[in-house]
Amino acid sequence: MKATLGPILLAPLLLAPAAMAAPRWEERSADQQALLKSFEPRWEQLPEPRRERLARGAERWSRMNPEQREQARHRFQRWKDLTPEQRERLLQRREQFRKLSPEQQERMRERYREWQALPPEERAEKRQRYRELKRRRDECAAQNPESRADCPRLPTPPPRRPPR
Repeated sequence: MKATLGPILLAPLLLAPAAMAAPRWEERSADQQALLKSFEPRWEQLPEPRRERLARGAERWSRMNPEQREQARHRFQRWKDLTPEQRERLLQRREQFRKLSPEQQERMRERYREWQALPPEERAEKRQRYRELKRRRDECAAQNPESRADCPRLPTPPPRRPPR
């Protein structure tokens, strides 16, 4: 009796990884296969988490309207145009943002909305003023490394777009 129960009890554990595995190429819908066509030759060799991300992305894409798709294309092109260092910096900022409390995140989003509401000329003026103050502060700090407190203080920098 015990000998026959062992395989029966172990079967779900042994089969579970296969059931939870990312779907094989043939199991993708026709729409997803069309979207992911460039991955077909190497689909089975891709790591499972990557296949899952690609499948979720294809699913999300299929639910987008044309305007959302155009925005996504634009964002992706901007991402592709970044240098590896810029990408890394953005990923680090996103991680810092995610570590903030929900209240802090909302405060940053609000500051960004306020910034966006300013006329472009005013934003450009504030950016220029900030750059000039930063340049003066950096020069002062380079000349007086031990007495940085005497250098001009910087105001809060213009907000960057918070991560989504």
